Amino acid sequence: MRGRALLLLLAPWFCGPAPAGADLPLVAVETAARVSVDEAVTTTGSVHALRTARLYLAEDGRIRKLEVRPGDAVSAAAVLVETDDRALRAEHDQASARLRQAESTLGRTRALRGASVSSEDELVRAETNVEIARAELAALDYRLAETRLRAPFDGVVTERLAEPGDALARHSHVLSLLDPASLIIEAQLVELALPLIAVGTPATVRIDALGDALIEARVSRIHPLVDPGTRLGTIELTLAQHPPGLRAGQFARIRLRGRARDRMLVPFAALNGDAAGEYVFVVGSDDTVERRAVESGARIGERIDIVDGLAPGDRVVVRGLRGLRAGSRVKVADQP
Repeated sequence: MRGRALLLLLAPWFCGPAPAGADLPLVAVETAARVSVDEAVTTTGSVHALRTARLYLAEDGRIRKLEVRPGDAVSAAAVLVETDDRALRAEHDQASARLRQAESTLGRTRALRGASVSSEDELVRAETNVEIARAELAALDYRLAETRLRAPFDGVVTERLAEPGDALARHSHVLSLLDPASLIIEAQLVELALPLIAVGTPATVRIDALGDALIEARVSRIHPLVDPGTRLGTIELTLAQHPPGLRAGQFARIRLRGRARDRMLVPFAALNGDAAGEYVFVVGSDDTVERRAVESGARIGERIDIVDGLAPGDRVVVRGLRGLRAGSRVKVADQP
C-alpha cells in the first residue's frame, strides 16, 4: 500500500512539462560577414620566346658554309651562313675598274676644262659617270655583305633548314634563332577574369616538365583584344628566374593572385538547391528558420561566395540541415 502511494506522489513529476527547447532541432550557425579575399585565377599556358629571328638569303646562291645546328649557342654578329660569292666578286671587280676609269676621265676633263679645251657638258658628264660608278660599287658591297648571314643577337639555333651545297633561291629560310633570356609565359584568360588582374599582378608558375617547383612571376603585358569566338584574352608573364631546363613550348600551370574583393563567404555545405533555385536557411532573432533564396558565385576552397540574398549579420545554418523546414523553430548550438 505504501508503494502505491509513493508512485502516485511521483507521477506528477514525470508527467510535468518538458524543459524549454528539449524537442527543438539543434543547428549550428555562422554569422554572415563580408571579408576581403584576393581573387585567385588559375589557367594554363606555354613558355614563349619574345625575341626570335629567321635568317633568309638575300641573293640566289649555293650554301658554301653552314656549321651550326639546333641547340648551338651563337654570339651576336657571328657569321652563321656563307653563300658562294664568286660571281658577285667578279661583278665587284668590274665595278671597281669602272669607277677607277670614271675618276681618271673626270681628272682629265677637269684639266682640259681649266685650259678651256673641254666643254661644261663634258665635265658634268664625267662627274655623273663617277657618281654612277660609286653607286654601283656601293650596291655590290652591300650584296656581298648579304652573302654572309650573321646572328642578330646572342641566342640559340632552333631550326636548320638547309645544308652546305644546297642551291637556294632568294628569300629562302635557312636558320631560326631565339634568345633564351627572353623566355616568358604566354597564357589565355576568360574575359570575365581579365578585370581581376593588371600589369604587375603576382603569380606562381609550375612547369610540368621541370617538376613541382613553383616559380614566382608577374603579369608583364595584357593584350588589348579578346577573341570574339572563344572570349579569351592573352596575357604575358615575366619569370623572376629561369630555372635550368626551361625551353620554349613547355606547358605551364599558372595561379594569379588577383585584386582583393569583398565577398560574402559561407561554408559550401550551407548552400542548398532545388527546382526553385539556390537557397540557405537563416535563423531569425526568435530562432525561427527562414528559407532564403540566394545567388552563389565563385567557390573558394570549402566556401562559396553569396553574391545576392544575404546581409551581414544573418545567421546561416551550416550544420543540422537534415529535415529542416522553413517556419520551424530550432535550438542554436553554442558557438565556440
